[in-house]
Amino acid sequence: MFTNADPAATPTDTPEAMARVLALFVLSDAQVHPAEINMLGSLGAFQRLGVSRTRFNDLVLRLRRELDEQGLTGSWHNGPDALMVDRALAAVHNPAKRLLVARFAAAVMTADGRVEGYERQIYQLMLLRWKLTQADVTQAILDDCTPVEGSLGRLSLA
Repeated sequence: MFTNADPAATPTDTPEAMARVLALFVLSDAQVHPAEINMLGSLGAFQRLGVSRTRFNDLVLRLRRELDEQGLTGSWHNGPDALMVDRALAAVHNPAKRLLVARFAAAVMTADGRVEGYERQIYQLMLLRWKLTQADVTQAILDDCTPVEGSLGRLSLA
């Protein structure tokens, strides 16, 4: 089970480990917003992380069940479970993978047009634990050459 797993025994830097971090963001307000999943799809996140969209959805549903079993759904009533978030974050070690996940997390947070308090808490904890700054994430977004579906991508006036 994800929430009770011994962090030392959890494989690190796996596609599932990265997807679990994003699943926390998707579930942070106790709802799965199609805009958030669609944003990940439009950024090619599933392929880039190495999980299928179906596998990601399964991870979100599994995490939702675990939260339900612990009585933590409904915007996690008293805020996100710090131990659960820490364990998910601890499973991603590689700096480049951390930055990629943070870049996708920023997209998930804003996909539904608003940033909820718990999304912000998880995001700030992620930046702190991974020793990233908002400037690092902003630069990663700017450097990302993957166009969002339906957008014009990078424009050049040259």
